[in-house]
Amino acid sequence: MDFADGDTSITIAPARTRVVSNRTDLAKACATGDRIFGCTAFASEKLTCSCEHHQNTWRVHAEAQFIPYIYLLDRNLDGTGHEKLRIEDIRRSLQQYVNDLQSKSFDTEEDCMRRSELEASLFGRHMNDWKKQSNLERHPELRRAAK
Repeated sequence: MDFADGDTSITIAPARTRVVSNRTDLAKACATGDRIFGCTAFASEKLTCSCEHHQNTWRVHAEAQFIPYIYLLDRNLDGTGHEKLRIEDIRRSLQQYVNDLQSKSFDTEEDCMRRSELEASLFGRHMNDWKKQSNLERHPELRRAAK
């Protein structure tokens, strides 16, 4: 899936689905000890930024990408839809973030580059926050447990 909005470029590779045959393998793939039936892992998360001169100011041009991996227990093949909703949650959060980043203007190329480098270094943390938020939204029992 490629999504483009003006100068925004987000590339999401097609989801790769892996079926595992037991809970031990699923827990390992999903890096959790919780009793689950599936999960989505995100690989190759990357934000690349450059700076462009635009009407007497400098602006960030950002390109983001990731590859989703859906892991399911063999008896839970209908869980694909739920996991695709999670991928869409992340895509929406990422789109909003990149749009906001690209809407800012900077007086100098140096200021723009500094911001670009900062955002690229924080990208993994942002992705983790969006994944956690999606998990809480999709699993109300986790919200209750977090209180």
